[in-house]
Amino acid sequence: MPRARGNAFVCHLASDPIVVSHIATLPKKSKKVADFLFEDSGNQRMILESKASFKQSTDAPSPIKSTLKAALTEQVDYWMTRISPAASKGYAVYSCLRESGNPVPTALIFVDPPKQRIRQPIEFPRGHVRRRNYAAWLRLMGLTETADNLSRTNMHERLQTILPVIRVGTRRFGVVVQYSLEKHGRWLAIGLDVEALKAIGSSLNDDDGPLLAYNEAPAGDQFGSIFADGSYLGLIDERSQFEGYQPFLL
Repeated sequence: MPRARGNAFVCHLASDPIVVSHIATLPKKSKKVADFLFEDSGNQRMILESKASFKQSTDAPSPIKSTLKAALTEQVDYWMTRISPAASKGYAVYSCLRESGNPVPTALIFVDPPKQRIRQPIEFPRGHVRRRNYAAWLRLMGLTETADNLSRTNMHERLQTILPVIRVGTRRFGVVVQYSLEKHGRWLAIGLDVEALKAIGSSLNDDDGPLLAYNEAPAGDQFGSIFADGSYLGLIDERSQFEGYQPFLL
C-alpha cells in the first residue's frame, strides 16, 4: 500500500536512533513505536503500523477493530503528534492471511486517524528518511561503513569505492554481485541507480540537497526488480548489460 501511494522512501522507526533516544525518556508503558516512517518525492511523510494474523478465519469486525484501535492509539497517534516535519497521514494496517482453500480470502484492512497538532516535536531532519532508506540498501550491498556514516547527519571522510556498472533498459546501476552463474554468464546483483549513489556521496559530505532532489524512479520488473527509490535486485547478463567499473565517493 505505501509504495502504491507514492511513498518510495522508508525508515524503520523503532530502531531509529532519534526514536531510541526519545523513548528512553518515557515511562515503560509508553514505549511502543509504529513500524515505519515513509516519505514521497515531495517530502510528504506517512506513519504506518503493520499487524498480521493467520488466526482470523473470518473478517469478524470486533477482533479486527480491537487490534486496529490498539495499534492506532498506542503506536500511531503518539508519533503523529511528535515527529517534525509532521507526517500528513498515519495508518494502522491489519493483514489477515489465509490459505487458498479458505472460503474467506485473505484481507487487508486499514484505518487512518485524523491529522493532529504536533506537541513537543521530535525533529527528523529533511534528509533523515532518505538517508535511513539508502543506508538499509547499502548494508545489503555489504557497504556497512558507508551505511553507518550515512545514518549520521554530519560530514564524513569519503573513500573512493569502485563498483561494477550495469545497464538495465535506459538506466545505469552501480551494483555488487551476490552470486555468479559463470556457466551462463549471469550475475545475481543488487545495487542503486548511479544518480542515487552520487546523491548519497553528497549527503556524506553534509549536503542533502541532491538526495532530496532525487525523484522517484519508474519501477519495473522486466530485467529484475527496479524499485521507486532507484534500487535494483535481479539477474543480469554479463555480456550485454555490464558496462565496466566506475568510482564513487562513498
